[in-house]
Amino acid sequence: MSVWSQIVANYATSPKAPKSPPRTQRELTEKKCTGCGVVKPIAEFYARVDHAPGLTISKCKPCYNAVQQRRREQMKKGAKNWVDRVIARNNAAPAKFEWPADEA
Repeated sequence: MSVWSQIVANYATSPKAPKSPPRTQRELTEKKCTGCGVVKPIAEFYARVDHAPGLTISKCKPCYNAVQQRRREQMKKGAKNWVDRVIARNNAAPAKFEWPADEA
C-alpha cells in the first residue's frame, strides 16, 4: 500500500471534530469597548444589522458616535474642497489661442 493510500485511509477513519455552534453574544451581559477599553453592559453597544441576531458592534455607542462624527466632518471637508476646485477650474479664464507670427 502506498503512502498516499495510507494517508487517505487514516483520514477516512479518523473521527471528525464537531462543528462549533454559531457565534452569538446573547449570553453575554458585558463587553469591552475597543475604543475606550472600558467594560460596559451589552445595552451600551449598537446591534450589528449585517450579522446574526445578538451580535454587537465592537465600540460602545459614545465611541461609535464620535468615530462617525469625525468621518462626516472629513467627508464634508473633502466635498467642500472638491466643490472649490471645480468652481475655480470653471471660473478660470480660458486659454487664449494666438496664431503664430508669419515669417516673411
